[in-house]
Amino acid sequence: MSLFMDHSTTAASESSPLEKVETTSVPRATASNYKYVPTEPTTVRCANPKTGRWPKPKVFGYLLTSEILHTWNAKQEKPAEGSFFNIHYEALCGIFEALPDGFAWGVVMSHSGSGAAWCLCVGNDLCEQELFNAKDPERLELVQKTLDMDLGSADWYFLDMEFY
Repeated sequence: MSLFMDHSTTAASESSPLEKVETTSVPRATASNYKYVPTEPTTVRCANPKTGRWPKPKVFGYLLTSEILHTWNAKQEKPAEGSFFNIHYEALCGIFEALPDGFAWGVVMSHSGSGAAWCLCVGNDLCEQELFNAKDPERLELVQKTLDMDLGSADWYFLDMEFY
């Protein structure tokens, strides 16, 4: 018998004639990704009073995938010359030139934990004003209208501090 049970099904004991009973369960963070999917912060980031440890900083924004960056370059009619990273960096610079001041970019941990990705940060949990910005739907609309692209849905991500 395993110490860990599958919560999607429950089985009766082997001596019982009952068959497996299917139950519905709420999707949970699995053991492999629970530490990469942050919850929405309700307060500004601060140290734990008991341990003195600081939690990982969280940012709210859009992942900037390769597809989004290549689409941006195509819309701006920029030729795809140079290395892969130069093309992406030029697109990233162009996106932030189009946006008003107050937006930032950061390297975040992907929710799968498979690696890091660039993120267009709308807000974060580092100060009260930035936390307010993260919850402001007008900032999200401003990004969508300015870039005139479908960036998917914004989400909370852990800022990858090892990158810096």
